[in-house]
Amino acid sequence: QSTQMEPPDNTTKASPEEKVMDGESRRKLETFRAKLVDDISDVDCILDDLIANGLLSPHSDDYQNVRAGKYARERARRLLNLMPRLGEQAFRVLTESLSRDQPHLADLLRQKLDDHGSSRVCPGPFPPAKTGDELVARVQRKLCWSYVEKAR
Repeated sequence: QSTQMEPPDNTTKASPEEKVMDGESRRKLETFRAKLVDDISDVDCILDDLIANGLLSPHSDDYQNVRAGKYARERARRLLNLMPRLGEQAFRVLTESLSRDQPHLADLLRQKLDDHGSSRVCPGPFPPAKTGDELVARVQRKLCWSYVEKAR
């Protein structure tokens, strides 16, 4: 009796309905992209969680592409590029995975964004300043945020 091996699945595992990522989740990934790319320290754990939740196959081209990144930041960037295609459940898995080892990143992803795509804690793009004082205040807020993040 011979057993036939099934060819590896080269696609992600989520169903078409699950592959739709909420607009706010997508905006959060875009808004906090630089911070996430800089700070995500263990892409492999996140990939393992995505596999465990049936959202990604270890045989998929997507998985292999993320793992092929030479540096941690490159792997994080590739993972973030993949996330919208994996859907809303993948965003929840990412947030939960980060909450174990990097809760400050999970907290960023749990924040509410305003209509301009920025959060209350981390200012995003601003409309043009009307006065010099307003511009100075914005720069001070941005520098304060950077200082707080570096102190963590």
